[in-house]
Amino acid sequence: MTDSTYSYYQPPVQFNAASFPVARAVAASSCVPFAFTPITIGPQYFQEPADTNRAHPQLIDGGVYDNQGIQKLTQANSRYECNTIIVSDAGAGLSPLGNSPYPNTIALLLRTVDLFMNRIKNAQMMANLFQRATEHSKCVAYLSLGWQLKNSIPGFIDNLAQGNIPPAVVAARQLRAEWVANPKEHRLALTEYLEQQLDYAGLIARDLTSDEWQIVCRVGTNLTPLTPIQLSLLTRHAENLTEIQVKLYWP
Repeated sequence: MTDSTYSYYQPPVQFNAASFPVARAVAASSCVPFAFTPITIGPQYFQEPADTNRAHPQLIDGGVYDNQGIQKLTQANSRYECNTIIVSDAGAGLSPLGNSPYPNTIALLLRTVDLFMNRIKNAQMMANLFQRATEHSKCVAYLSLGWQLKNSIPGFIDNLAQGNIPPAVVAARQLRAEWVANPKEHRLALTEYLEQQLDYAGLIARDLTSDEWQIVCRVGTNLTPLTPIQLSLLTRHAENLTEIQVKLYWP
């Protein structure tokens, strides 16, 4: 609760985070925009009660600010700063609309929130994961359970073309200078080289079929128990994605 805009006030506004009820924090984390009323912080949780006259915080779902929870891991001089990071995104991505997408106002609001959060996540991926990480020579292995294994190497080559691969990774992969200078022109050679270096054939042999991948992507977050087949496929898919992303993006 101290890591906010209020800490930069002169003098800073400080909160008694240790005494703030956990149940109230959980309620705030569930306050999806447009659907629930934000949670307020009462005067008893201000270190200086008089600060309630100049600060009026309202707490909502943290995904609006940092949907992946990764900003502080890549931010320079943060106490949570890490040089090497693995991020696993359990989101399946923005689902396509059906024939009757908005049967009521609530459905429209939920779709609006989904779109809003998806755009935030994509922007944060670029700013916090790739651009900022490369600027500070951090190594980030990012994987999403909504991805297919076959897109990992093409994605790495795209990131190389955009300057989003740290020098340590380029050196560890032993990439030729001409490949790094013009990845798109050498895409085929890069693909063949990386496939051999990563034992890609072995990974693909363990990959999910198209039907199995669809099962993984349809797993919801409505707190219902997962079936044995869902657990098995999620585990296999996560293992494969983690292995190829770590091999690609870690030195």
